[in-house]
Amino acid sequence: GTGTAISSSGAELEVRLCTLKTSSDGIGVEIKGSYGTQNSLVALSIIEGAQKSVVAESSHNTVLVRNSLVSVHANGNTNIYICDNAMGGRIFSENNNYFIADGNTYLADNKDHRAVTAGNENTNGDTLTDVNARLEVGADEDLLPHINKDQFVGMERKQTVKEYGTEKALSVYDYLMEHAKTDDIVVIAPGAYATEATATLNAAHNNTVVYAYGVLAEGVEYSNKSYDRGHFRVSGIENLTIKGIFTSYAQPTCGQVYVLKKLGNNQILAVTGAGFWNEFGNSGSGFMNTTTVCFQRAGTDYVYGEYALTAVEKKSDGTMVITLSNEPTYDIVKVGDIGTCRLNGATVFSTSSSKNVLYKDVTQYGYSGGFAYTEGSNYNSVTYYRVTDTTKGAMEIDESTYDKYSVWQADYGVDLEISIDELPNGRLRYRGSPAHISSIDGVHNDSSVEGSTVISSLFENMCDDGTNQKSMHARLSEVKDLGNGKTLIVYKGNLSNHRYSSSKENSTFTLFCGRFAKGDRVYVYTSGGQLVCDTPALTDAVSYAPIQSNCPGVKQQEIQRFAVEVDSDYVNLKALEGYDLTDDSYLPDEKVMVDNMSKGSYGFRYDNTLIQNLRSNGLRIKASGGVVTNCTFRNIAKCAALMAFEIWWGESSVAEDTLFKNNLIDHTSYSNDAPALDNPGDGYRTTPISIMGIGGKTMDADHLLYKNIVIEGNKFVNRCLDNYNYAIFARSAVGMVVKNNDFGTAEGEDGLEKYATAIYLNSVVDIELSGNTYSPYIPGPVDYVHGDRYRNVFGSDVTKDGASVIPDKE
Repeated sequence: GTGTAISSSGAELEVRLCTLKTSSDGIGVEIKGSYGTQNSLVALSIIEGAQKSVVAESSHNTVLVRNSLVSVHANGNTNIYICDNAMGGRIFSENNNYFIADGNTYLADNKDHRAVTAGNENTNGDTLTDVNARLEVGADEDLLPHINKDQFVGMERKQTVKEYGTEKALSVYDYLMEHAKTDDIVVIAPGAYATEATATLNAAHNNTVVYAYGVLAEGVEYSNKSYDRGHFRVSGIENLTIKGIFTSYAQPTCGQVYVLKKLGNNQILAVTGAGFWNEFGNSGSGFMNTTTVCFQRAGTDYVYGEYALTAVEKKSDGTMVITLSNEPTYDIVKVGDIGTCRLNGATVFSTSSSKNVLYKDVTQYGYSGGFAYTEGSNYNSVTYYRVTDTTKGAMEIDESTYDKYSVWQADYGVDLEISIDELPNGRLRYRGSPAHISSIDGVHNDSSVEGSTVISSLFENMCDDGTNQKSMHARLSEVKDLGNGKTLIVYKGNLSNHRYSSSKENSTFTLFCGRFAKGDRVYVYTSGGQLVCDTPALTDAVSYAPIQSNCPGVKQQEIQRFAVEVDSDYVNLKALEGYDLTDDSYLPDEKVMVDNMSKGSYGFRYDNTLIQNLRSNGLRIKASGGVVTNCTFRNIAKCAALMAFEIWWGESSVAEDTLFKNNLIDHTSYSNDAPALDNPGDGYRTTPISIMGIGGKTMDADHLLYKNIVIEGNKFVNRCLDNYNYAIFARSAVGMVVKNNDFGTAEGEDGLEKYATAIYLNSVVDIELSGNTYSPYIPGPVDYVHGDRYRNVFGSDVTKDGASVIPDKE
């Protein structure tokens, strides 16, 4: 009819599977009001006739998806999502706070006028931005996710999703799982949902697109029984897309304290952050690292160290006395600093044995226990597009808790980051301390056929690495000559899966590389860094007689074994001399590793992504064929990019054919656990880019396992030189290209500009140095490149301003 078909100024609105017809001067759906108008959905509907199909003004959390519309008018909304609609006209938007408009198709030929916008903030999506735009160096942060951490603060938590058309109601993940079995498009109404379950998706849910824009799935309060529950378990599925969901937990799960006072004798007085469930010294099984604290300097955006504590004494007034391990640690920590301690938890999004999975506009926040996103044994790349791993905003607390923390804040002069929101209705909302760590790793990919694809994403405040691309290795057990030109490679489960076992030697869980199929690349190498075998498998792997573990201190157990046949001409038996293949001990000195390079996360891609503010490495690269372009690494305690076997973790696979191009590396490598300067072989721990093969004592071809690494067009700024002063460290590599990089500014902690050698080479052959800009602060003709062993260094930079870039040395 005429006028407005549906008008709403109430708390919630859902228009789904409707056809609305009105006159050209009418309005299809009108959503208006103030903050009280929230959680409005228009989905899978057709709105005909009206030039103004949807008008949304001053609403909160409004979602328009999969509709047929003429035009949309959005003005003054807090959060609005306009995605995957068929548009006959334009989107007119003004003064919206958080705004995603993406995937909309247009009937009009004039594509330059798809959207008419003014005054919007925090916009994303191809309707509003050029998603293919790239800066010359680093990530274009305008294209990264813009997150409103207060979006769901104060919003009532729903227990169920009402089944449209019936009186039936299901929990949010039950609703998702039930509809994904029968519907190829699942739309969840926006809002904040409490959940005690996990969404488990498998082959029964193939070929599904899930729209969860404006949806928060929040885990219930933690206990020692529920700390290991993630949100999504995706396994054995094909063709799954999840869009827009936010995941979190009702309370911050990490331990977080503020330093109130230094007491002497390596002791500090501290208090748990307001609203935090966990405290240091909690002896429950939830904690992984009860004895390790990551400290962040108050007023900064980065973690400056990781320190051990030896005791926690709870005091009757709610504070605690923490004893740090030694005097140097105590001297570094300052009043007001923030200490965090992570929980032992599960991965939030776990994807395994699947194909064609896309996460888009997905946000994970407020979780410190496990990984944000993991992959294992997938058949191709999982794609992450505008995905976020970040911290949770401060939760609500009661007035008495706020008053108690206000007293501590005043008495000790420490900002405990508590706050008060003044709401429109005159009510005050009391807020606790915001969390300062998000997860352990952002993306963690293990033994997939293809590595991750990460585009325009944001990973920040991890208490370990930004991301990790790798395989797991098995351990060589026997080598048998079959007498027909073939050799049998027998491999066993590897006990060294966990760093913490290095002192306890109590791990009984065994690891394997991906199961070999005929034609897969069999890659065997020693812990001394020498190649034993690199050749295609002639057969599928088959089960082989198990053995008993002989690892000292480890519970005796049966270790599974497998065997695969290879061509004898490609097995270097001499490399195995001195290695005891019967040894199962944790320490890797006598290990010989077996990798399946065809299931080693090959071909990972990171593009236009920001990784920042974390205590370890930005990218751990233990996979080949990777491309890292137009990313920014900021405030990374250790390496921006570390290419290393790390066999003590049971993680491996070399980095071959890897491109690291047009990235910005800003203030990295300031970790306090740097090696001594007279031990450059371990310098990788705090070098912005590190290629860290094993060994570094020979340039023999079978020890140069890192191959064809291109480092091009990157910019280094704010280099930290007090620990280790190189921009690039390369060991046991062949065929490197380092060109057109700007090694840029360098300064120490005292802010003074310092001498800055750019590159350190240790057993590297065939390296091109061309077109690089070296530090302008080097006084006089000195070497830009240092090293122990190198051969065939060439390129336009071999001489610079009449001085040799690199000493004539082999």
